[in-house]
Amino acid sequence: MAKLKIKKIEIAAAVSDSEKIIRLLQRRGVVELSEPEELFNLSTEDRSEAISEIDNRLKVAQSAENILLKFAKKSGGLLSSLNERQSLTESEFGEMAAETDEIYNAALKAVDLDRKITDNKVSEVRINTMIDALRPWQNLELPLDFKGTKRVAALIGSFPHNCDREYILTSLASDLPEIESTDAEIVSQSAEQTCAVVFCMKTDKQDVEQSLRNIGFVRISDPVSDTAQSRIDRLNEEIEQLHRESENATEELKSLGEYFEKLKFFKDYCIIERDKNAAFQKLVKSERIFVLTGFIPEIRCEKLKRDIEDKYDAAVILSDPDEDDDVPVVLKNNGFAAPVETITEMYSLPGKNDIDPTPIMAFFYYFFFGMMLSDAGYGLIMSLALGFVLLKFKMEEHMRNTVKMYFFCGLSTLFWGAMYGSWFGDMPNVIGSNFFGTDKFANTAIWLSPLDELMTLLVYCFIFGLVHLFVGVGIKTYMLWKSGRKFDGLCEFIPTFVLILGFCPIFFGLFADIPQWMSTIGTPILIAGVVLVVATAGRSSKSIVGKIGGGLYGLYNLVSGYLGDVLSYARLLALGLSTGVIAQVVNMLCVLPSNNVLKLIMIIVVGAVGHTMNLGINLIGAYVHTNRLQYVEFFSKFYDGGGRAMHPLKINTKYYKFKEEN
Repeated sequence: MAKLKIKKIEIAAAVSDSEKIIRLLQRRGVVELSEPEELFNLSTEDRSEAISEIDNRLKVAQSAENILLKFAKKSGGLLSSLNERQSLTESEFGEMAAETDEIYNAALKAVDLDRKITDNKVSEVRINTMIDALRPWQNLELPLDFKGTKRVAALIGSFPHNCDREYILTSLASDLPEIESTDAEIVSQSAEQTCAVVFCMKTDKQDVEQSLRNIGFVRISDPVSDTAQSRIDRLNEEIEQLHRESENATEELKSLGEYFEKLKFFKDYCIIERDKNAAFQKLVKSERIFVLTGFIPEIRCEKLKRDIEDKYDAAVILSDPDEDDDVPVVLKNNGFAAPVETITEMYSLPGKNDIDPTPIMAFFYYFFFGMMLSDAGYGLIMSLALGFVLLKFKMEEHMRNTVKMYFFCGLSTLFWGAMYGSWFGDMPNVIGSNFFGTDKFANTAIWLSPLDELMTLLVYCFIFGLVHLFVGVGIKTYMLWKSGRKFDGLCEFIPTFVLILGFCPIFFGLFADIPQWMSTIGTPILIAGVVLVVATAGRSSKSIVGKIGGGLYGLYNLVSGYLGDVLSYARLLALGLSTGVIAQVVNMLCVLPSNNVLKLIMIIVVGAVGHTMNLGINLIGAYVHTNRLQYVEFFSKFYDGGGRAMHPLKINTKYYKFKEEN
């Protein structure tokens, strides 16, 4: 079916039914709404405030989900994530939607409790910092803000180095010889700091403090009206209180763990409501009626039209899009081609005048992928593992298509590996020769062995490439023919085909021996191709000189372009060889020990690791280079792209989906 035909849809109905119709469209997921157009006295509705409020709720729900994750009961394993979303009927959705306020309040509470725990941790760090600052003063029995008696001043502070009472008093005596009444008490000492109390007469306080500052003295930074030990005890009590509060908050969070799964529904519900409100901004309405327009695949039109007009007082008008309309693209392919639709989409969706290349590309994609990976053992593992996943799990369509793509690639890899006789490299021969003393498995190739017939396989790779390229040219010819440019279509295909067909014997002869009859008939065919290309390539020019010049230039471009394109298919051989050679190297490492028991252990351990790494590396290489052959060599022959994917109003949920009720 490939590229679906798109129709333009216009719906006019009563405003009272607007929400029901929007919800119906959202559940069906087949209509892309267009931006509103000005119609008579109809106006749009601004719901940006509601959308903003929903976005805020989503942020709260996401935060709460992350918080409750560690308290929630885990269900399922890694493979359970492959299963499709849980299905809900509209009535089941309505029942769960009635709990959204409760779920949101639980989310708010979870966020508040988590914030409380975080704030308590910050406070504990701050308090511990204060305790660390007070510890040097623990032995001081005086209040930290003690300033002295009626006649004696007390200076409580620290020096930024290790010093003793003698050093302090000597420094004061040296700096203030006229002052005799001073004393000092060392509270604590360390390599970085000395805490002390210096006593002097109040009349000498200013001079003594200035002298102390000259040797680094700094007053205590937090002079509280209590001893340091009493202050530390109170701060420790505060820490214990914070611990109790955090434990209580944690227990409350545990009790909210039951809302973890409900938060998933809440997030989906918010997404549905946000998309619904965004859709309302794309309709125009008066007091009684509303109008909305959009695009819909033709195969979905009649059922949707019937459902809307039967249920509501509404009119649905279907028409063909105008020439200048930005019509979206929807692809629809069978089970064999649909898995590689994503490959086409990564390049670009078909443009207005393009055909969908996916059905034709699918065969070549699987074909070339298998040639590049080309190990039957790897292909067997891929096919069995992915086949099990396809049978065991009920997956979403996108995930299922991805798994199916690699399943088909695995089958192709199994086929080509058998053709080349590669089963985990030369593992059958390694096991046979080392454990059973036989070499009858030395060559298990059904078709040919790449290492033994390298040039022959290279020629076949070029032939497969030419077929791939000619199919692309054939599609271009078909598109020109269908658009009414039949002569251009013939000029696009026939001269190219004849020229390349005549050039093949010469080109292939560089790599392998070819039959004489091919060389004999190749020359006249080549001459005919040159004449045809020169005669047709410059046909758009009006002058004879221009036609000849354009023809010669076209001949040069054609030969050089195809030569480069065909040589690109040498990667089919190169990547296939790399897989096989690395696999053989792994097998060689496995049988290095002379003892058969050690060989067996090496095959199990080293072989498993080595072949897993080889499969992973070459799987990536096969994927990248297969894509390249489609994008660069194949698509360049006929495909413009530039199409825009359809983005219908639908249920864009992550955890739940709707199923229709009778």
